[in-house]
Amino acid sequence: CIHMKSQGIEEYLKSELFSQWMESNGKLNIPTDVLQIVFSVRARTTEGWNYLLEQYELSMSGAEKNKILYALSTSKHQEKSIELGMEGKVIKTQDLAVLLQAIARNPKGQQLAWSFVRENWTHFLQKFDLSSFAMRIIISGTTSHFSSKDELEEVKLFFESLKAQGSHLDIFQIVLETITKNIKWLEKNLPTLRTWLLVNI
Repeated sequence: CIHMKSQGIEEYLKSELFSQWMESNGKLNIPTDVLQIVFSVRARTTEGWNYLLEQYELSMSGAEKNKILYALSTSKHQEKSIELGMEGKVIKTQDLAVLLQAIARNPKGQQLAWSFVRENWTHFLQKFDLSSFAMRIIISGTTSHFSSKDELEEVKLFFESLKAQGSHLDIFQIVLETITKNIKWLEKNLPTLRTWLLVNI
């Protein structure tokens, strides 16, 4: 109960800090070590998300832009964030790969990011060269966290369909090897993790 209360106080303080930052028109200096968390807490609200988007456009700092992108990736507006990245007007196209990678790291965004890449593959090829660094980030960033045989098969089939169209990259094989390693790691360690959780939680 005390832990839950302290968590509530912590959330309130982060939210309050963000409100002060908004009132200062983004000029208030928030300590670097809490800035990311403060942004992420308020990105959960529509008001906070909209304000962060405005600050992303105005910010001249690459580091601050990255922190804002990460916060946007944890919000309930993940799909809208991706769409804005595809448009390239508000969220810059060059930031789209990082945004997708960040969304895919969030359990709630994993399938969203991966499905978006598959469904919009031809649009990605219009924006980025197949062999570009951005495409490598998009491919690996939205798939390398997978850890089930069904996901491995899904990714493998997608890559095979791309090869049939004449598209092939070394990153395809690297991703498949990474997912295979994830599966083996889980098979080896999941029983131990379950036991630990049952005992400690």
